Amino acid sequence: MPRPGRVRRPFGRAIALSLIAAMFACARTSDPAPSPTGAETFPIPASPVVVRVHNKHWSDVNIALDVGGQRTRLGLVTAVTSGSFRVPDRLLTQGRPFRLIADPIGATTILTSETVYARPGQVVEWTLESDLKRSTLAIF
Repeated sequence: MPRPGRVRRPFGRAIALSLIAAMFACARTSDPAPSPTGAETFPIPASPVVVRVHNKHWSDVNIALDVGGQRTRLGLVTAVTSGSFRVPDRLLTQGRPFRLIADPIGATTILTSETVYARPGQVVEWTLESDLKRSTLAIF
């Protein structure tokens, strides 16, 4: 028999139980067991090509990638700093060669690198000197 002045809430337990069930449903499950053959079920993605630019130039420099005549902007490296850019996988399919383009802001000269062949996981380091003609490029 209910106490006088107290209101019964028949749905209180149902709401509490549904919240507890929702918490368990959202809980993280363990990783599936490896296959008995040792083969991976999903392919491991290849590491991207990374372009590191060391800018010793007096101006900020826009960096772009030229693949088969299509120019894609990678980013900006401010004066006397360094920057790193990941090259999108879709641009370097099947080991396509590319060129790097440095376009200093406010300058009339643009520097284009020699043709570069880089595989996934390699790092391309481009050092831009104050005189862009003396810039160097290395692949690791």
